[in-house]
Amino acid sequence: MRTSGRGRWPDRVRTAFLPRRSALRRRSDCVETAARWIALALLTLAVPFVLVAGSSRSQGVRDDAAHARAVAHHVVGTVTAVRERASRSPDGASSGALDVTVAWTEPDGSVHATGDVTSVGTAPGRRWPMWVDGAGHRVRNPASEADAVVQGLVLVALLLGTAAAVLSGLVAVLRWWLDRRRLRQWDADWLAFHRGRDRGVTG
Repeated sequence: MRTSGRGRWPDRVRTAFLPRRSALRRRSDCVETAARWIALALLTLAVPFVLVAGSSRSQGVRDDAAHARAVAHHVVGTVTAVRERASRSPDGASSGALDVTVAWTEPDGSVHATGDVTSVGTAPGRRWPMWVDGAGHRVRNPASEADAVVQGLVLVALLLGTAAAVLSGLVAVLRWWLDRRRLRQWDADWLAFHRGRDRGVTG
């Protein structure tokens, strides 16, 4: 059995913004429709600013990565020692984390090592790529171009989602207030109708 297109969400969205002309439309209905259009316009106007914010975020990540590459460099070390971390979970079971010592040779021939490495499931002799600064301290890997793009897109989605949620909430509050007002008006009209009918019967 096929269902009619009436009532589906595209039809409901169209009706919400382009309601059918009717002599029964109240002023509050027009206010509600206007509020939806204003919210949509504000969301559309916010898009360029959100895109600029996302682009700035991506560029900031790129700049931080460029600075990290300027003060640090990539090395490929070798795991020389592995020991189980002393800390355990509250129930006494081992967490499985390992303290790892990694050694590497700099281009000038000097050998360095760091124990500032934590891993799970590694063993001595394994190759270990990482970034270190000029003093031989391990640093966080610089972000890639993909990381910069993803962070920019995430910020754009977050800002647009927040703006849409706020505007939708304001429209929903306005609709709730208008519904309450319409119900009060309907009650008043119904009471007036009954009073008028009663006067007509007893008169």
